[in-house]
Amino acid sequence: MSDLPLHPAIVHLPLGLALILPLLAAMVLLGWREALLPKRAWWMVVALQGVLFVSAFASMQIGEQAEHAVGNAVPHAAISTHEDRAKAFTITSGVLLLLGLVAGASIDRRGQLLAGITTLGMVADAGLGVYTGIAGGELVYTHGAAAAHASKAGKSGKSGKSDGGKSKSTAKDPTKGGPKPPAKPPAGKSKPKK
Repeated sequence: MSDLPLHPAIVHLPLGLALILPLLAAMVLLGWREALLPKRAWWMVVALQGVLFVSAFASMQIGEQAEHAVGNAVPHAAISTHEDRAKAFTITSGVLLLLGLVAGASIDRRGQLLAGITTLGMVADAGLGVYTGIAGGELVYTHGAAAAHASKAGKSGKSGKSDGGKSKSTAKDPTKGGPKPPAKPPAGKSKPKK
């Protein structure tokens, strides 16, 4: 089995769903309101919101394990930011699942009103998902979280692509605990003027 983290593979499911669901929910709600779709079509939206919530929760749990792997190589504040945003995204997803269930169980205009509120909440949840993803991207690309995993895989010799820890990361200089300085321009060439 690979030593590569599972978290990056899992997180894309809830994020993708969070981005698509507001549009799908709005289309179903409009179809429901105009009697083009039966009310039961809303249950498809609720089911997908359930998948979003479960996958977000799973991503958060797997992220806790990934935190232990990179905890010493990445600033704790950056990890905490990503974790706090992930909690807000997951909790909001759960609340929207409950609202969606109540909307589906309600009759008449109350169900449509709750479905509309749920749909608006899904837009906010998509924003939280993107906000969480940005913090995760900063962990990888700014703080070198991927390099921490790569160095562990190289030391264990299980990745199959490792050179035994001889290669140097371009994302972070692990000996100094910070990002590598930018390369200097070649001699005789100046930076463009602003």
